[in-house]
Amino acid sequence: MPAPGRCRLSETMAPPGDLPFDTLATVTFDAPTASFILGSVVYSQFGTGARLNASDQFGGISVMQWHAGNPNGQVAGNAATGALPPSTCWDTVNRVIWFCVTTGSAATAVWYSPELQTGGTVVNTSGILPPGLYYVDTSAAPVTVTVLAALAGAYTFVDAENTWGINHFTVNGNGNDMGNLPANVAATFLADVSDYAFTIDAAATYWRLV
Repeated sequence: MPAPGRCRLSETMAPPGDLPFDTLATVTFDAPTASFILGSVVYSQFGTGARLNASDQFGGISVMQWHAGNPNGQVAGNAATGALPPSTCWDTVNRVIWFCVTTGSAATAVWYSPELQTGGTVVNTSGILPPGLYYVDTSAAPVTVTVLAALAGAYTFVDAENTWGINHFTVNGNGNDMGNLPANVAATFLADVSDYAFTIDAAATYWRLV
C-alpha cells in the first residue's frame, strides 16, 4: 500500500485499465476515515449529480438541438424530470429557444417557447376576433378566424402546435379582401404547413399580408 497521504490509481482502482473515452476519474477525500475515495463520471454528469437525457447527448457532451422553425411535430425531446433539465432546441427561423414540455418522438414531443408565447391569446375554436396576437391551435380541428369588419389595426397569427398543415387555419376578411397587392386579394386566406406565423395589417382597401 502507498505511504500515508499518497494514493496511486493503479493500486486502488478496480478493475485495472484505462477509463472509457467519455469518462472522468473523480477523487473525494473522506474526512471520517481520512482516506480518498475514487470514482468515475461521464462527461455529461461532470459537475452534476445526474446524467442528462440521452437525446441531449452527443459523444457524451450535452448539446442544443436545432431546427428550421417550430420543432413541434418535427423534433424528438424529453421534458424535465426531477433534476434532469428539459431538451432544448434552437429555432433557426424565428431565432428563439424552445423547451420540451412533453417527452415524445419527433411526432409526439411538445415544445414551448417563452419568447414567442409571452402575451397573446391561444385560440382553438372559430370566431370573430379583434386585432392582436393569437396562437392558433388546430390540433383538434380546423379553425376559421373572422377579423373585424373595420380596416384598422393588425393581427398576428402563430401556429401554436405546428398543425396548420393537418387541420387548416383560415382567416375570413369579414367583407374586406386580404392579400399582398390590391390586384392579388381574396375574401379569405388559407394557412398551411408552410405558414408558421404571419401578420395582416390594414391597407387602404384590404388587409395586407406581411
